[in-house]
Amino acid sequence: MHDQQSEIEQAIENDLTPEDRAILLRARDLHREKAKGRDLDNWLVIGIAHNVHIRLALRLAQTNKRSGSIYTKYLHRIMQHDGIDDRDKKLKSIPTALAWVCDEEHPDRLQLLTNWQRKMPNSNEPTRIWRNSLPLRTTLTPCSHQRTAPRTSSHR
Repeated sequence: MHDQQSEIEQAIENDLTPEDRAILLRARDLHREKAKGRDLDNWLVIGIAHNVHIRLALRLAQTNKRSGSIYTKYLHRIMQHDGIDDRDKKLKSIPTALAWVCDEEHPDRLQLLTNWQRKMPNSNEPTRIWRNSLPLRTTLTPCSHQRTAPRTSSHR
């Protein structure tokens, strides 16, 4: 396990930008402060950090698919390294959903959220956002949390 952790630590140090490492540190602090209230911007930091986790796991697993046992093991180890208990399905789904919103390949998702947020009074209050976000949630509903390369032929 120590060799696996040192592999993760080396990858974080050598393969990530200083900005990505700073995001991971900020998200790690936010995960430790679970009991305290968070505003939307802090939740988005967790989503962006999880996208960093995903990119790193993909690189270490030498794949471009967010599936498979090797990718899953690396993602698990990276999340553990950052103090995230990914055995709890409910807790694991939170960064996954946030990463979906913050996905760099789909900036329209985050743009829709930020445009909607600006229109709301007290727009950084998570409870208010959730209560009033039904139109947004129906617009941003992901089809699947696992994405793979697009199919080039149809299979029936």
